[in-house]
Amino acid sequence: MQLVFGRDAILSTKFEADWRFIQQRKQRIIKQNNIRENAKRIPHEYNVGDKILLHLGDVKTKFDPQYSGPFEIVQVNNNGTVRIQNGPVTETVNIRIVHPYKE
Repeated sequence: MQLVFGRDAILSTKFEADWRFIQQRKQRIIKQNNIRENAKRIPHEYNVGDKILLHLGDVKTKFDPQYSGPFEIVQVNNNGTVRIQNGPVTETVNIRIVHPYKE
């Protein structure tokens, strides 16, 4: 309420917000959260010839498969996508929906 109206809610006094401090504090918290989340990630580099599984998205029933594949990587792009060989067709997919295939 103090930030919106510029006055204290209990006392009838004027309140001046330090917006720069608020923004810096929020940015610091965001950075800490990103560091905490990224600490659990396992880095993986995809290479040509690797086998991958393709995530199918939302599962309707518990008996539906979650992944399709394995598919072979034909090309690795530098924009976060890979080109895979899906039968006679090659298609480009985002690396966020692929998982390494372990034989």
